[in-house]
Amino acid sequence: MSDLKNVVDEIEESDDDIIGQDDFIIVIGPDGELKNIMFPDSMEEAPPEEVQMILQLYGIDDIDELDGQTIH
Repeated sequence: MSDLKNVVDEIEESDDDIIGQDDFIIVIGPDGELKNIMFPDSMEEAPPEEVQMILQLYGIDDIDELDGQTIH
């Protein structure tokens, strides 16, 4: 996960318009496996319907199920 964090940090430093503080980041491997999900720190309510639909494709109906879990 630290490699992903480094990539995210580099992207944020290079162009503030690419990834913002309120963005969701979903990483899917070349085999279609869900590898990582990052949610905005400020998220207080359910994610948007489009994000929920993506998560449901991977069998995740409630983001609270992911609390502290390793996905891959």
